[in-house]
Amino acid sequence: MTDPEDQADFVLEEGTGEREWSALLARTSRPPLEQSFAFGASMATFGRVPRRFLLRRKGEPVALAQVIEQRLGPLRLCHLLRGPLPLYEGDPAALGRALALLRRRYRPLTGHIPLFTPELPAGPAADALCRAAGMGRVVTGYSTSWVDLGISDIDSGLGGSFRKSLKKARGEKLSIAISHGGADLDWIIRHHDAHRRQRGLMAPSARQAAALVAAQVRPRDVLACVAKRDSGILAGALFIRHGHAATYYLGAGTEEGRAACAQHLLLREAMGRLAADGVRWLDTGGLNSDGMKGVARFKLGLGGELVTLAGTYL
Repeated sequence: MTDPEDQADFVLEEGTGEREWSALLARTSRPPLEQSFAFGASMATFGRVPRRFLLRRKGEPVALAQVIEQRLGPLRLCHLLRGPLPLYEGDPAALGRALALLRRRYRPLTGHIPLFTPELPAGPAADALCRAAGMGRVVTGYSTSWVDLGISDIDSGLGGSFRKSLKKARGEKLSIAISHGGADLDWIIRHHDAHRRQRGLMAPSARQAAALVAAQVRPRDVLACVAKRDSGILAGALFIRHGHAATYYLGAGTEEGRAACAQHLLLREAMGRLAADGVRWLDTGGLNSDGMKGVARFKLGLGGELVTLAGTYL
């Protein structure tokens, strides 16, 4: 618990530009997409208001948090998605104080409904930290996995079933094309959205994906990968980079592509490309979407660290 005498050393301030925010985000251990400047900018496309806060201790920034405000009649739903993020690993005082100050700012009595999903692993420590900030859990935790791209042999971390499918895909004589936009990206988004609507899946819509791509300041932070046979695209995958991390944002494929295990080959090729570009961590983009158990098994085959967050708190 933070010493009361030290609490006055903490100040929460709002308003940070893209360059400073991105530089600070790069100092965090494993930055999630939802705390990137571009994610907030993409939400503004849908009439939501991104607010970016820095927690300073004696003038020095120690944590950051991006809150997305959404108007709902006379109320504002205030979403803190996968934050705050400490700039110094293992700094519970900064996290606890950031949560407390944000909770004080977003009070239900003022028409602000705080819905905070902190980037904290589920467990008694995280729950105690949130309760000390005056919040109670209302939704159970989101799960994802983080793949370490900094290891010398990426293939060694893959699961046996994934390696078997990868071997099959490599024997299919597919060609891989990697770009930062254009027709291949359009194909990925269009086919993903058709599949999403057909199956009623909880996944990003075409509008969300297009807005996120458009919000990127650096074109290289968008990685569109497609697998082709002759001139036809069989499968595609979209990755978004944020600092020294990247997220497998969405994938799409045809029946022929699934039979050829094309998505396995795309993931492996993209992981190599991202690692070569200095990306250390790959967030597989969530594992608990309804109706997508096969996708979850596929992602777990990448051999990443499974993480379940503490949940959403009000």
